Amino acid sequence: MAVVTRPLQQGDGVTAATAATTRTWQVTAPHRRVSWAGREAFEVPFGTAHLRRLNAASTACGAPALTWPIFWGLSLEQVTRPCLPCLRAAGQPVPPIHQGR
Repeated sequence: MAVVTRPLQQGDGVTAATAATTRTWQVTAPHRRVSWAGREAFEVPFGTAHLRRLNAASTACGAPALTWPIFWGLSLEQVTRPCLPCLRAAGQPVPPIHQGR
């Protein structure tokens, strides 16, 4: 099983802003699971996904995350359950489906 762990780039089907954001904030979560796209396996967050700077001991919302995995190939646009306090603290837009929460 090959797991993609390289940093996200603009040519990966995401906007330049998202690619730039991934250099500053990384998607992280306390748990992970394997998701498949064809024959390629990807690790994705299981549960709520947070944002964390590299070498930081906590997330943008303040949750302790020193040992949490970082999802290098995952963009903010691909996260299905984002931590809204993390998005707000990182200055990221809250998806319309989550507005009002």
